Amino acid sequence: MKIKEKSPASKLSYAQKIKSIASNRKHGDVRVVAKNIGYHESTVSEVVRGRYRNDEIVNEFYNMLYTRKKAKA
Repeated sequence: MKIKEKSPASKLSYAQKIKSIASNRKHGDVRVVAKNIGYHESTVSEVVRGRYRNDEIVNEFYNMLYTRKKAKA
């Protein structure tokens, strides 16, 4: 009996995460992420804008945005 594992295709790509972050971030999010992982705010901001590539920053930002509780309408 085979156990079905998640395929790598189900994971979001780096570009998809950046696009999602850019459309869903709020004022002050860059500061929070920078404080959490120890990078300077300007570095985090430049990664989110696509100037540099840093998987650690993108993953931390993405996880912060999608663990946030959504407001119910």
